[in-house]
Amino acid sequence: MTFPAPGCAQPGIRVRSGKPSGKFAAVYADAQAKFSVGDLRAAFSITERADQASAASDPLWHYRFQTLEAEILLWQGRSLDADKLTGQKPPRGCPLKFIIQRKLVQGRTSYLLKRYREAAVEIAEVE
Repeated sequence: MTFPAPGCAQPGIRVRSGKPSGKFAAVYADAQAKFSVGDLRAAFSITERADQASAASDPLWHYRFQTLEAEILLWQGRSLDADKLTGQKPPRGCPLKFIIQRKLVQGRTSYLLKRYREAAVEIAEVE
């Protein structure tokens, strides 16, 4: 399994002022950077808070944070928890690359939960 390249790191989540999407982008890059070097605890903490912060204000970022959060949970051996995060449909206007990322996480989750047919369908949808 490959990890995404680390992005610019910026600590904390401050989404109360300014443009939320810009703040979420920096927070996502920080979480992704920590995830890519194996700091799963820090990446999960950042992602979980950002997921909650974006839930009401930005459906696209909420979707992205949930996908990253699910991927981190898989690496922590928490497949059932990851499965709970990946069921929602993509928000309107969601770029294809984020839909593909979610499908891959769903496929890996299904595989780890021994739902092999479901995993094959999800991975085939990506291809």
